[in-house]
Amino acid sequence: RAGHARPSPGPPRFSVSRDGKWLAFDSNIAGTQEIFVMPALGGDARRVTRNAGGNFAPDFSGDGSHIVFHSTRNRTRDIYLINTDGTGEQRITSDSAESTSPAFSPDGLRIAYYDQGNTLHLLERASITAPWKGPTPLPAAASPPRWSPDGRQLVFNLEPFTGVAVLALGGVPRTIVDGYGGAGEWAPDGHSIYYVAPVDNALTMFGIFRLPAAGGAPQLVVRFDAPQLQLSSGRLAVANGMIYFVVRELESDIYVVELVRK
Repeated sequence: RAGHARPSPGPPRFSVSRDGKWLAFDSNIAGTQEIFVMPALGGDARRVTRNAGGNFAPDFSGDGSHIVFHSTRNRTRDIYLINTDGTGEQRITSDSAESTSPAFSPDGLRIAYYDQGNTLHLLERASITAPWKGPTPLPAAASPPRWSPDGRQLVFNLEPFTGVAVLALGGVPRTIVDGYGGAGEWAPDGHSIYYVAPVDNALTMFGIFRLPAAGGAPQLVVRFDAPQLQLSSGRLAVANGMIYFVVRELESDIYVVELVRK
């Protein structure tokens, strides 16, 4: 286990910084749902957000200096940005669209997220110090997006959990997993995509699969056969030669499994 806190409303949403050093996650250990940061290989957690509303789904900027997340403090979900030391918080969406699960592009100039209609949107800025512009809708009905390491593509879940697709900016979605599956995440080298899918016809046992980003046959990487310990379809992260994941039970534990190439 990489992190532990009191039970949350659901499995925690989390992110690993691109240098593999830090893990950000949401937890209600402080009473309300807040964002925390801790060493990705284990250690003490440090609280980042402090307010009366709920804060969820953190994601690091490419250089690890900022965290983007969504918050319910204004009765709707809006996107916020904050320095990893807890200073400089700013609200960057303010509408009724219920903006959620933001993802920072590697260069820090774009944020992708989705709304209550499962439509992907893009916020952009010309430089790190420039104001955010948008949002611009993308041609995809999807849930949590994740950026490729080169910042040119997004992988996302088809709704409702009916597969995984890739969208190149300026292009159209390409389905890479057709069927029950989700939680798509890029390998650090951008050559593979990991995702969660069932390993039985009853849809009770799940595993983590890997397939080439350009398309091809999937490979089962991790299989979960214990009914009491099944994967959540919400989030994966791949860093430090390990896969970070959470399980379905209502706790705030984040687990890792080591990747071994054969």
